[in-house]
This record gives sequence, C-alpha cells and structure tokens, in this order.
Amino acid sequence: MSPALLKLLPSCAPRNSGRCPSQCPFCNGKHFWLHGSYSRKWFYSRGSPGEPTPQRTVQRYLCRDPSCGHTFSVPPPDVLPYCRFLWNDLLCIALLLAQEKSAYAIAKHHWRVPIRCILRAKKTIDEISEWLKVMCRETRQAIESGLSLLTVGVLQTYSWVELRSMWFRVRYPERFRRLAPHTI
Repeated sequence: MSPALLKLLPSCAPRNSGRCPSQCPFCNGKHFWLHGSYSRKWFYSRGSPGEPTPQRTVQRYLCRDPSCGHTFSVPPPDVLPYCRFLWNDLLCIALLLAQEKSAYAIAKHHWRVPIRCILRAKKTIDEISEWLKVMCRETRQAIESGLSLLTVGVLQTYSWVELRSMWFRVRYPERFRRLAPHTI
C-alpha cells in the first residue's frame, strides 16, 4: 500500500469503543441515546482455517428529536456499508490481483476463504474503481490506474467519511431514501 494512502486513510481501531457521533445524520440533531448494538462480521487475511469469523460490535443510536426519530449507527472507519471486506483488505486483494495472482490462489493460499468470497471482492473492487474514475474526472484529478492510486486522487478533494457516504448512496440508492421515522 502506498505511503500517501496510509496517511489519508483513517486509523483502523479494533473496536468501536469510545466513538460517539456528534449529530444525527438525518436531522443534524444533537440529542440521541443508545439504542442497542449489533455484531458486524467480516473476512480478513490473517484468519486461519479453524478460527471463527471475526466480529466487531457497532453501537446503534436513536435520535430524540420528535420530528426525526431515526435510528443510526457509527461504523468503524475502515468498514464500507454492506461489505464484508474491510477497506484495507480490499486494497490488499486489489494488489494481489494486480500482481496477476488468480482468484483461486488468493482464496486458497492468502485468505483461506471460499473462492466466491474473493470473486465477490473482485467485483466490488471493479465497481469501486469505476466509480472512483468518475469521481476523479469530476474533481479534475489525473486518472491513475489501481485502486489505491484512484483513492489517493479522490481523497485530495473529499474526506474519507464523505467518500464512504457517497459510495453508499451510489451503490444502494433504495436503501438511502428517506424512510418513515422509527416509532417507539
């Protein structure tokens, strides 16, 4: 991974502890309370065949503004919405694919996961790369090849949180539409 990318990406904390949102993402309200938590699973490169799938606990919140009432969470900084691969893991797979390793070799020798997981990650990498090329064109950045170089180019204009949010909105437009508030 390039040193420029490491400086721009957020640090990857092992847990979501101590991370409290500053405002509700729906109404920008400052009053919310804890509303349970959930465990987030993901695949990662350092697993061994007998280990259980690692998990992170993500805290959920409920907005106390009567006109809002939405629930929301603050995911760890290296997690993409609805993606079981961490951002650094996607960069690692992209690097292995750029070195002309096959999906089978990556799945069998590097990650110890079924090949369908690597193929799904490759599809995600291809989609993110195409989207980042469009973002580079929009921000008038030079279009580079490779996921990490594309990311560095776009992170010169947008923060990591903005970039992750924009990707979520583009990839899952139906999930982002405004829903009726949560009722207690």
